[in-house]
Amino acid sequence: MNAGAPAYIALLVVLLVASPLIATHTTLAIGASFVLIALVAARVAMARKIGNRPVGIDAPPQQILRALTLALAAVWGALGAIVFHLFGNSSTGMLMLFLTSGISAGAASSLALDLGLARAYTVLLLVPLGIRAMVGGWPSVASIGFPTALFLAFVHDQLCRNHEVYWRAIVDSTFLRQRSLELERAKNTAEIAVKTQATFLAGVNHELRTPLHGVLGTLALLQESTLDTEQRDLAATAQRCAGDLLAMVNDVLDFTKFTALGDSLREQIRLEAFSVRRLVDDAIDTVAEPGARKGLDLAGFVDPDVPAQLVGDPFRLRQVLNNLLGNAVKFTATGTVTLRVSIRRRPESPKPDLILSVADTGIGIGAETRAQLFQPFRQADDSIVRRFGGTGLGLAIAKALCQAMDGDITLESTLGAGSLFSAVVRVASPQEASALLSESRSSLPLRSAVRSVLIVSRSLPSTDAVASVLGQRGHRVASHSGIEQIVATPDGVADVVLVDAFLISDATRLESFRARLQAVLGAEQNPRILVLAPLGQKPFADFDGVISRTASETAILRKVENANRSAPSPTAPGSTTSFQAPSGFPAEGTVNRSPARAGLSVLIADDNPVNLQIAAAFMRKMGHTPHVVADGQAALDLVRAQAFDVVLMDCQMPTLDGLEATRLLRSWESTLSVPKHLPVVAMTASTDQEQRRACALAGMDDFLSKPVSFQELSKVIHRLT
Repeated sequence: MNAGAPAYIALLVVLLVASPLIATHTTLAIGASFVLIALVAARVAMARKIGNRPVGIDAPPQQILRALTLALAAVWGALGAIVFHLFGNSSTGMLMLFLTSGISAGAASSLALDLGLARAYTVLLLVPLGIRAMVGGWPSVASIGFPTALFLAFVHDQLCRNHEVYWRAIVDSTFLRQRSLELERAKNTAEIAVKTQATFLAGVNHELRTPLHGVLGTLALLQESTLDTEQRDLAATAQRCAGDLLAMVNDVLDFTKFTALGDSLREQIRLEAFSVRRLVDDAIDTVAEPGARKGLDLAGFVDPDVPAQLVGDPFRLRQVLNNLLGNAVKFTATGTVTLRVSIRRRPESPKPDLILSVADTGIGIGAETRAQLFQPFRQADDSIVRRFGGTGLGLAIAKALCQAMDGDITLESTLGAGSLFSAVVRVASPQEASALLSESRSSLPLRSAVRSVLIVSRSLPSTDAVASVLGQRGHRVASHSGIEQIVATPDGVADVVLVDAFLISDATRLESFRARLQAVLGAEQNPRILVLAPLGQKPFADFDGVISRTASETAILRKVENANRSAPSPTAPGSTTSFQAPSGFPAEGTVNRSPARAGLSVLIADDNPVNLQIAAAFMRKMGHTPHVVADGQAALDLVRAQAFDVVLMDCQMPTLDGLEATRLLRSWESTLSVPKHLPVVAMTASTDQEQRRACALAGMDDFLSKPVSFQELSKVIHRLT
């Protein structure tokens, strides 16, 4: 409607150029042109004044615009009737009829939205010409009058149709725009709610985990003190209950967070390079102690075709494995729990599937109850809750995480015969992974010469796992299930012998082992002997070392490859052995530790006095010297003033938080004339992956979530120093 007015000028020019009107009736032509140009100019000016402002149809500006539109139609209609009167059915009259019909047809589209205006417009254009044709005699009526009337009816019909279509489009557009605004508002409200809930959960998580860290740390220290048997049992019970409470808090908070995130959980997945073997070792280590208390054999396998490193989300993968392995240990009274990692490549996709399978010999699950296992707060039946406890959230969380990583979890089980859970997740393709993998470094020890290793052990998954690690490293491995089955290795040499602690659990078995080994290998050979023992087994005084059945790949290889060949061997003739036979598993809370080197100077920064007390006590137990401060600024000042070997840094502290203190520390180190890098470990109540990432970006070297155990702290310090 606003763009059609200038068309009158163009049509007027056509009429004046293509007809003799200006030559024969100059005054009429000039007068009509002046009026039309004035009306067009006024209408264009009013249209620009209104612009895109929302002006009601009854508002004065809009009414003026309507009046100018009708005035244009009236002037042109009168001009058409006059031209037809002057020139009749000549070419000039037909040209005027053609031009007027074109303007009317255009109105059927441009003015259809305002049906009343469009009707008046077409009437003012066509009716004067039609009336003049009707009074001009039969030839004029037949050639001009009737066609004009029919054309007017046609234009009116098109106006009505277009009016209906336009208004339907406006209604639909208005509805869609309104719906879009409502959805946008709902989205914004949901995002605010998610952020609010995340902030609330982070606060709750911090406030719950901080006192639990105090409880668990204090109980761990209490068990290291002088207690009688009853007191030690009570402390162990309290520690176990606190651990169960921590697991429940973790499950509930994770489930609440994942439920709030919904489909956006996928956006929380963060890709980074990770060691597959370390993922397995850490997962097995998490359940090693509860598994040892129950006498379970735990083993972790990585198939040979699995790359040493992949790109995925190791934090979320650990959550999945912790849930699956935790359930397996909980619901298995005797037997084995095995974790196996394999890879599946698909021709239709460049991204392979990583398969994490956890098998156990536990209670099993009936077919009728499998479907509900992955639903929140559900277990196989009510008796499970009474017997084993738990929230029933672990599998629901694990399944949600796998689906967020483009995978899923499957279950195979027979009631009374164990279960097999398989978590399948998509990992990055080699092309996508190359940049990240090129920056990562292997944590394995330097390879020594290839060794010939003789394993004498019961047929257990953990034994097979140790043999697999050594075999994939390139060592020659020969395994025998008992002392009497020992035969010579293919090359007749054994550099290292791994023997099951159970097979030499008394003097008779020990002498039988010695004799058989000497008979097979000969007296001239003097292999190093390492004992395969359950977690927490006290070292055997006269052997060359102990390897825990749940030891990491790095620990196994270090023990085997760095075995001291000059040490005395118990197989030498006439040697004696002060051997302490296995007498079950250690009391709860005790472990077989491989502490960091003693005598380190450790700075601890935390604003919670209980946390400082526990961390300092842990350091003294490890043989280190602790120094404590209550905020990041004090820590930074002390680091600048004296030398430390490692810093344990809380993240949330007054004056200066741990992240900013670490950034300032790294900035200060960069200005030193002699390059220096002081290891900083984040010790925080947060478990959020974003917090981990923030700590790494700030320059921290490792991350520990409270409650922190003695063993976790010892491992991290050992790794960093």
